[in-house]
Amino acid sequence: MLPKSFLRRIGFGLRPDEANPADPLKWALEQFEHPSNLIWPGQIYSQAEMLDIRIDFVDSEDAIDRGTKNPTEARKKRDALYHRTGRRFFESYEIAIRHHQAI
Repeated sequence: MLPKSFLRRIGFGLRPDEANPADPLKWALEQFEHPSNLIWPGQIYSQAEMLDIRIDFVDSEDAIDRGTKNPTEARKKRDALYHRTGRRFFESYEIAIRHHQAI
């Protein structure tokens, strides 16, 4: 494999102003010793926090299903819950963080 191809396959590769290192494997391994700072401006949730959010969401959705007989009213309450918890966007949160970092 060409060194440039190898470099592009790990991490985010070289910056445009960086030259190809003489020893690509050594360069790659050094990335583990000095990871780049994360520049995401928002909160990054821990696994425990994400689980708590998911449990709260599921419990709240179950309460709507148990307590609301009118389908139109249940849909409105569910939409409000989705808006409050960010449910529609939760799965893409990590992708957004990675995308922001890459740019």
